[in-house]
Amino acid sequence: MNALTAGRSRFAPNRQDNEVSMAKGIVEVHGQEVEVREDTYKAYRGVRWAIICIVVFAAVVAVLFLAGFFTAVKKGDIQSPAQTERPAQ
Repeated sequence: MNALTAGRSRFAPNRQDNEVSMAKGIVEVHGQEVEVREDTYKAYRGVRWAIICIVVFAAVVAVLFLAGFFTAVKKGDIQSPAQTERPAQ
């Protein structure tokens, strides 16, 4: 090895020692596409999926609650759990 190639990888001869070769991803922020590192892109995507999952879960719970509520109202016999378990004698 000579002084020119010392510290450089033989697979990436044009790369500087302080550069990190990393994949890039495109993220849309405020209507503009921004190129970011792969780990930042995956974190952004993970947060986005988490928010979507929480919203979908809340929507399903709301639909089930409203369906049960309107079914009870339609029948006209809204009872407490104690009344349901212990029928009138």
